Amino acid sequence: MSSVIKDEGARIVDAIFERMRKTQKIDKKVTVIKSVEDLVEVTGMWETAVKRHEKQILEKGIERGIERGIEKGIEKNKIENTLKLIEKGMDNSFIHEITGLSLKEIRALRKEKKKV
Repeated sequence: MSSVIKDEGARIVDAIFERMRKTQKIDKKVTVIKSVEDLVEVTGMWETAVKRHEKQILEKGIERGIERGIEKGIEKNKIENTLKLIEKGMDNSFIHEITGLSLKEIRALRKEKKKV
């Protein structure tokens, strides 16, 4: 019975290490797992690498979220300024020059403002 458990354990260790070789691009000649202690150490290293990767993904997501928020804020500001310029009676080409919005966007805002 113990030989069956040992063989199954060795198979699991081999499968784990093979997965690590593929994902971490470890040379196939390298064989570092010879005991449960080695497996625990390698598993700890693997978990550390995964946590580091997760942190990088999270940081990148936060960075993208901030960038999108800034972009939306800039766009909202352009629209608010366009509406103010429309209220002041400015023509579309002047508003385009000041805000950078397209003439089509300005006409749509002007039309929307008339509805309100």
